[in-house]
Amino acid sequence: MKKKLIFFCGLGIFTALAITNKNQIFLIPFLAPFILAHCDTMDGPLVADIKKSLKSKNITPVLKWIKKSDEEEIKNMFERVLSFSKENSEQKELLYLYFIETVVRVHRKGEGAPYNGLKPSGFPIDPIIKKGDLSIDSGKIGDLAEILSKEIKIKIETKFKKALELKNKADTDVEIGRKYTEAYADYIHFIESLHRLIEDSHPHHKK
Repeated sequence: MKKKLIFFCGLGIFTALAITNKNQIFLIPFLAPFILAHCDTMDGPLVADIKKSLKSKNITPVLKWIKKSDEEEIKNMFERVLSFSKENSEQKELLYLYFIETVVRVHRKGEGAPYNGLKPSGFPIDPIIKKGDLSIDSGKIGDLAEILSKEIKIKIETKFKKALELKNKADTDVEIGRKYTEAYADYIHFIESLHRLIEDSHPHHKK
């Protein structure tokens, strides 16, 4: 079975890898435009589980991130990557990266979210997201809920006070009145959005 690796540049992507096997060709972007997305980073829990699966040769840790409709595709790709990776270490590393990129892309698709490539190790992650991960890893919520509660309280009070101050003069000056209606809408929309978020039990990354 003949296999080869091909490198090329194009379309603003620094490098891509093509793996050919008979009539099959797979293209893997190495560097693509980055967007803020926790599951897209090499330091995230999804990639950690992918690496765990590759090391143990057990696909189970990965499948919890994948919808049932995509399960067969990932299983087949996993077996293919493991069989290909019996070559030299450089090829193995590239094939593993290929699998990681594919699983992340399929996971994002299952969430209804866009995918713009893997972010490298060390890419900035919101501190509150890190605290969320730490709470799951440690089994302790710690001060996470308190921090979020304080931030929400400050935001609500700030918007409320701005609207209230303008309300008192809203009927004496048209321009002030317009500023009041803007502040009022900002305040009401903010608390409405918060309430919807609290009540919403649907998975994240909705379209």
